[in-house]
Amino acid sequence: MHNTADEEINTSMLARQAVRAFATAPDLFTGHQRVKVILDEYTKLEASANSLNTWNSTSSSREIGGKFTYNIKCFAEKCLTPGSLIELELYRKIESIDGLEESKNRKASAVARTYVDKWRDAP
Repeated sequence: MHNTADEEINTSMLARQAVRAFATAPDLFTGHQRVKVILDEYTKLEASANSLNTWNSTSSSREIGGKFTYNIKCFAEKCLTPGSLIELELYRKIESIDGLEESKNRKASAVARTYVDKWRDAP
């Protein structure tokens, strides 16, 4: 239960950061690249932190650095138009617990929304 709660909290935090990075990008391609960098860097930091703590771990077989998927929804004709609303849905597979059938196919998910700055130059 603790691991699931941690994944939900971290996924929520990452969704907020990713949607902010996307909304401040100069174009859609750069926005998607920024989201990917955030998720990749988080996975690297998490793997690094967990490798330092392996001596202190119990018999958990949880895989480090689960896969992320995300969807971007724009509520304007042009996504990065000043003042438009952007929504990012972020999902991460939670590794199953050995011997617990109910834990298979679980995902942490979060939704974050932000507005594109009204005073920025339109792309």
